[in-house]
Amino acid sequence: MPTTTETSILRGGEWLIQPSEADSVFTPERLTEEHRLIGRTAQEFVDNEVLTKLDQLETKDWTLARQLVKVAADLGLLGVDVPEAYGGLGLDKVTSLVVSEKLARAASFGATFGAHANLTIVPLMLFGSEAQKQKYLPRLLSGEIIGAYGLSETGSGSDALGARTKATRQAATTLRTRNHRCTHWPSASGAPARKSATRLTGARARRVLR
Repeated sequence: MPTTTETSILRGGEWLIQPSEADSVFTPERLTEEHRLIGRTAQEFVDNEVLTKLDQLETKDWTLARQLVKVAADLGLLGVDVPEAYGGLGLDKVTSLVVSEKLARAASFGATFGAHANLTIVPLMLFGSEAQKQKYLPRLLSGEIIGAYGLSETGSGSDALGARTKATRQAATTLRTRNHRCTHWPSASGAPARKSATRLTGARARRVLR
């Protein structure tokens, strides 16, 4: 009788405390030609478009940062593992890792890329409704709009899991919030999406949800 061996997939940081099989570890030698090609594209983007402009980026040139996000979008780097139906390339997680590794060399622009691709696009893909995905993903992936992430509160600092802000839409034009002082809104352009210690009330809060 044939037998099968079930492979346990380690999640999160389990690889630090659980035994693992050597064959389950992905190494660069296992990259496909497609992985290497898109990695080369990402590296050339960083070398030719980003590193040559680091001095400008470090002066908080938000216009330039947004232009570079748009270039990354045109190269298909913003959503390599997002389904094609939403404007992505529909490739695997290894491809996403390869691109992220290359963009990590881009100093502060690496954070710009990460805020847009990982703090905005990924959560929307994982937890957004179908209507939200249809509305926002194509525009995020094309670089038409820039993602932002409200991070700090007076009681939790940069601990995202400790955030307590909650927004509830009561009617088409009414928004109720609690624990709603946010001290930092990093955006993918690098520019603050809101002024420090902005309260999410009134028209501003409604804009955040749109």
